[in-house]
Amino acid sequence: MVGETQTGNSVGRAASLFEWINGHVRWITIGIIVITVAAVPLAMSRSQDDPDFEPSGEIYDTIDLADEHFQNSSPLTIALFIVEARNRGDALTRDVLLEFKQNSDSMRSNADLIDDLAVQFSSDLEEEIDGVFSLADKVDDALPAGLVGATDADVKFALADILGEDAVGSPLRDGLSQLATSRVGQVAGQEIVVWEAPAFQAFVSIDLTNLGGRTDDSNGGVGPDGQELLRDVQSELQGDQDNFRLLGVAIDADITAEEQLAASSPFILLSVVGIMVLVGALLRSYWAAALVAVGLGVTMIWYAAVLSALQFEGGMLLGFIAPISVIAFGVDFFVHASGRAREQQVAGMSRDRAYHSGLTLVFPALLLAVISSAAAFISNGVAGIQAIVQFGTGTAIALIIAFVVLGLVAPRWLLTVEDMVGDPPLERGLMIRYKFGFFLMTLIAGATVTFSVVLPIVGAIALVVFVPLFVLLPIRWTRKGYAKAAAAGRPTGSVIKGAGRGLKPAGDIVHFLARWRVVTIPITIALAIVGAVAFTQVDSEFTFSDFFAEDSDFIQSLDLLDTHFGSTGGGGSGFLYVEGDLTQPDTLAALETVVTELDSAEAASGDDYLSRDLSGAVTVRDNAVSIVRTAVASRAATAAAGVDITDADNDGLPDSADQVRAIYDLAFTDGISTDDGFVAFPADSVTELLWTDGAGTYATLVQVGIPTFTEDAIILNARSGLDDVADSLEASPAGASLTNVSVSGETITQQDGLAAFTDAMLIALPVALVLCAILAGVFMHSVKYGIAAVTPILLVVGWVYGFMYVADYKINVVTATIAAIAVGVGIDFSTHFTMRFREEFESEPSRFPALRRAGEGTGGALAISALSSIIGFTVMAFAPMPIFVTFGVLTAVMIVFSLLVALLVLPSVLLVVTRSRTGAERQHLLDLTGVSPEEYDPHSRQTAINRNHTPVEP
Repeated sequence: MVGETQTGNSVGRAASLFEWINGHVRWITIGIIVITVAAVPLAMSRSQDDPDFEPSGEIYDTIDLADEHFQNSSPLTIALFIVEARNRGDALTRDVLLEFKQNSDSMRSNADLIDDLAVQFSSDLEEEIDGVFSLADKVDDALPAGLVGATDADVKFALADILGEDAVGSPLRDGLSQLATSRVGQVAGQEIVVWEAPAFQAFVSIDLTNLGGRTDDSNGGVGPDGQELLRDVQSELQGDQDNFRLLGVAIDADITAEEQLAASSPFILLSVVGIMVLVGALLRSYWAAALVAVGLGVTMIWYAAVLSALQFEGGMLLGFIAPISVIAFGVDFFVHASGRAREQQVAGMSRDRAYHSGLTLVFPALLLAVISSAAAFISNGVAGIQAIVQFGTGTAIALIIAFVVLGLVAPRWLLTVEDMVGDPPLERGLMIRYKFGFFLMTLIAGATVTFSVVLPIVGAIALVVFVPLFVLLPIRWTRKGYAKAAAAGRPTGSVIKGAGRGLKPAGDIVHFLARWRVVTIPITIALAIVGAVAFTQVDSEFTFSDFFAEDSDFIQSLDLLDTHFGSTGGGGSGFLYVEGDLTQPDTLAALETVVTELDSAEAASGDDYLSRDLSGAVTVRDNAVSIVRTAVASRAATAAAGVDITDADNDGLPDSADQVRAIYDLAFTDGISTDDGFVAFPADSVTELLWTDGAGTYATLVQVGIPTFTEDAIILNARSGLDDVADSLEASPAGASLTNVSVSGETITQQDGLAAFTDAMLIALPVALVLCAILAGVFMHSVKYGIAAVTPILLVVGWVYGFMYVADYKINVVTATIAAIAVGVGIDFSTHFTMRFREEFESEPSRFPALRRAGEGTGGALAISALSSIIGFTVMAFAPMPIFVTFGVLTAVMIVFSLLVALLVLPSVLLVVTRSRTGAERQHLLDLTGVSPEEYDPHSRQTAINRNHTPVEP
């Protein structure tokens, strides 16, 4: 019989385990306390760094090499600001330029800022930046009475001269919005070229010496102190903003992230509090909520300690996504285990026997759920990407810990506490003090669990405070109160509420839809097809707005950059890494032809994948050729080189390798100065453009702009163009002196990494499903039930990504994990229901009473755990940080779909794969019911309730 496949040695061992826990719960608790205390120091040392999201490959090796070789040690840096006219009118007017000039002068004289401002020559602008520089300074200098005494006509005349034909391609033009226009028009009766632009660029030079120096992060080397200074600079330059709007471009990434994380923390706390409240309310137990909080706190501290011991990185996935996900799993384990024990209490068992019997019955389902869910996460390791491997492994470890603490031990704690406090009065009134205490406890419980996730030491301290105040003292007060009530003659007794009584609506829905499976299954298939189609339509995309609020200055500044300079300097970049003998003039000339070839290739392809300035030239960053050309054009530099620098063919490059080498040596030691006395390339910033091993090998980057951070087609076209010119350079005569020509760039690796990450998660999906099906089949000794339990999970994944398509969510580093979590939660829900159905059907003549009992019992527990998690994660959706909103919404939606599939779809699938009882087998089981075949109504709820052949306690 079916029952014989699920009993035997495995059930006997489970019964022995829970008998042992029953007799040693105090020692187990002491052991948990000791392990938790020992785990705290290890948990505190957990790394908070982000793991590597990049797969292996040449582009990643190349960018690592570039990061290693090209380091800017200069304490000076330039920040970009954008000045946009109100209502996007014309920013090249007297009022806009004058207001900005006055604000600039005010900033230069600000005593709090002046020490950190710097005078710096910008080779890009070919101008000196004295703290701040913009077109407003040039116009003010060009007017006899300055901007103060000028009219709009005066300004237009000045601009016509400054931006005239002889200035084509000048940095001043490139500092105008890509929406700028020039036309021949009449101004004050004269015909001139009239320039108009909705925005222009301004540059601020700061000295990081007193601000922590240059950092190695991705914020332009500006640390938090420097970012705070730039915010002060921004405020000073903004002034009243009567005529314009001003923002610094991405000047404060670190502190914006910290601020938004701090603003989101209360919502994370409220999310956990919501889960605690609902666990207690739906299980009708203060003690359940309190002990779940203790169990989750212990789980999180152990989890952090294991991550530290394994030297896993933290980051968003392991530091936030995995722990928050495990809270939902942990609550699920507790609800199923304690709910099953409650059912045994309802059947008349004592608390210790109810634990032993209930946990023995539910243990196979719990074990299969945790193992299959862990396998679903571990399957992500097939990608070979560090971040995914660590995410899958770390989450699996956390699941196992939650299974032990919340699935096996915490239910025994609950029954032990209830034994300690005794039976409550049957009539307890409004219980105002109890309700207030419950509310206060859930607030502190939420804080305790949250701190255990983000700050293990604080979480441990919170647990030390929480347990005495909200568990031990309430036990003592409650016991005294119950004893006093009994002494006063008030009736007392144990009334089982919550999960122990089952959930009748869940059983009714399961039974109804299973009877109508002829309709349910076709509808399900249709919805599966819709989900599959929507799944294929979800795009992968990286945008900063996924991580920062859209109304933040950080995102607003990037929007301004994209609007006004998206094709002329906004977006990202890609480069050729070129290494070898870069002293040959012909090699330097060949490096310049790279850009020409790119330009021609783009024109031939008909695709726009290169950033260009207003004159239409490809935007190119300074490199070794720039250094050499600047030196050749400067008499001061050629005189300082120590050798005669000649240029017989007037191509702007020296005539010999020795001359180029001398310029390099000068650049590394003293920098390159212009004849005006400006240092065009300071020695400490040359290392950002040129590298040498000191033995004759040099390297530089030929870096061009790519006008997007996010659009795959543009980035892939730019990468293809760079690959082609790299091949051409290697095949040219100059290639003989080069040892490494390779393509990379932050924009390229970002696109490739996200695509690889997404592909890896999608590859892991079928692997996870196959693993789960195999595990379910082995545990249930049935291939068909293993497949039946796993197949509906495809619906969960498809519907979640279908929802993402409808809601316009993109696949990114966080949303890609939803597939793994959906499989984990889905298999958890499905295996619990499948195992319960098979257990109930072992001694039932018909499938339908078994389905109804599984629906009311396990289905009710699923509904309770799902509802608590859904509402908890929905609260997170109100956080100001988009990444929390996205994760909260998608997790809530995913749990909704998992519950719907388990209760609405899976029962019909189970009926399809489960044969009806016939013949002697059916008659034997009918005889056990004590009713005749004519009286046996499989569709009556009373039939399920009145079953008189309750299995003997294991």
